[in-house]
Amino acid sequence: IVFENLLSRPDAEYEIAFRLFDTTGSGTITREQFQQILSANIGQDAIPFDFECEWLKLYTGGKNAAHEMPYKEFTQLLKGLQAERLRQAFRYYDPEASGYIAPA
Repeated sequence: IVFENLLSRPDAEYEIAFRLFDTTGSGTITREQFQQILSANIGQDAIPFDFECEWLKLYTGGKNAAHEMPYKEFTQLLKGLQAERLRQAFRYYDPEASGYIAPA
């Protein structure tokens, strides 16, 4: 019943993802938790994710000023995650920062 109620919520996919990342059940997600879960779910042949990027620091702070993400911040992070993956993929295939990726 609890799971069915969760699925009926308009933000069910975010709530499920939040619970997956919140490994301690504290109601917040640390930078380390995010990195651990995301790393475990990115395939070995995938483009590596740069966890030191400025985009992630907006949500988790830097190493000297780290903070935990509550649910609302985590949903914003998830909304932007795909775009950040695309930016990082482009930089990965354009190491000279020419703004162009050859078809080959």
